[in-house]
Amino acid sequence: VTPFSMTSYTEQTIRDQQAISVAEVLTNSDPSVRAAIGSSNRYDALTIRGFRVENSETSLNGLYGLVPNYRINPTPVERIELLKGPGAFLNGMAPQGSIGGSVNIVTKRAGDDPLTRLTAGYLSDSRFGSAVDVARRYGDEKQLGVRFNGSIDGGDTT
Repeated sequence: VTPFSMTSYTEQTIRDQQAISVAEVLTNSDPSVRAAIGSSNRYDALTIRGFRVENSETSLNGLYGLVPNYRINPTPVERIELLKGPGAFLNGMAPQGSIGGSVNIVTKRAGDDPLTRLTAGYLSDSRFGSAVDVARRYGDEKQLGVRFNGSIDGGDTT
């Protein structure tokens, strides 16, 4: 028996779920992850294996302290890595020493093939949005990559 397990959720999974936050992806996908605060709140906090994990204990590309303290938008996310159990084995010690687990977010990077994706969104009777994802590689050996993600939404909620 290992003291930890790791699960990764890909960009495709995030898009398929049409999630509005990283926490929503995790709570919809893993039974050991629960929301510590209601989804109507602007703040995301999770419980992993029954222990609370704040956003400040979420790492971005392996570094802590770089994600917002409120809701984490999944638009620029390539992969969400969920480590259940003591995270010091793989990610180092979390800032607040969470023992339930940790979350690492891996940002999107330009792939080998050019990408242009436009997405329209609809949340309620008067809340609409759109997103753009563009990626290109440049150079003789395609050694330089650029990826741009942008989204906007607005309107009244129900």
